[in-house]
Amino acid sequence: VQTCALPILMDASTYMTGGVTVNSTMVLANSNFTATEAALTISASPTVATPSNDGYMLHISGKNGVASRVVTDSYGTGAYALYAGRAARGTVSAPSALQANDVISRISSNGYGTTKYQTIGVGRIDFIAAENFTDANTGSRIEFWNCPVSSNTLNKIASFNGNSVEDRK
Repeated sequence: VQTCALPILMDASTYMTGGVTVNSTMVLANSNFTATEAALTISASPTVATPSNDGYMLHISGKNGVASRVVTDSYGTGAYALYAGRAARGTVSAPSALQANDVISRISSNGYGTTKYQTIGVGRIDFIAAENFTDANTGSRIEFWNCPVSSNTLNKIASFNGNSVEDRK
């Protein structure tokens, strides 16, 4: 076991075998990754598919022939798993309020066609700002989108608003 109290800066590829335990805060700062790679890749196979679009922060590639799982455990009274998407206009050092119709968070599925993964998603759930946000007003809606059979065009099929549901019937 090797212990080091000073920050370690590495400017190279690092390959590790065996178990690695980190018992502290770990920061990955990488603003130099290209549109065809992720800031952090976790892979259970020798190769990883190229990202479909720019902005991959985390790319997980599972084992071949096995469902890829991401599991979050929580224990104790009042404990639960939480997946939170945060969004703001502006920059990280000067954030500003979301405006009406801004996407706050998105869950998307991107299937492989005959030559590539779809870049916009073939089904998705969007969490949308329904009004200009303030600290006191944060109206939102949740939209469900799917592609019909024989199409690659997303259609909004339902919108869950703060006090109503709209569907495409």
